Amino acid sequence: MINKTTKPLNKNKELKLITKNEEKQMNLMMDDWWELQKMEKNKGYRKNKSYINKRKSLKRRAEKVDNIIKKYNKKTKKT
Repeated sequence: MINKTTKPLNKNKELKLITKNEEKQMNLMMDDWWELQKMEKNKGYRKNKSYINKRKSLKRRAEKVDNIIKKYNKKTKKT
């Protein structure tokens, strides 16, 4: 039987698992990935300096996002 005096959970007070900054990092990584996909359609893209730099920045961003995902998984892990 449900107790009628209990209040429903307030949705504004839900636990924030990912901060705004972490969400921004994930979006930046996806932007870099899409730019790389566009660059790879051109011939001779591997010698292009901006392509090489974009690959390096994507790798760094991917590591940050990987850490964010690990942290998220720890928070949501059911015990």
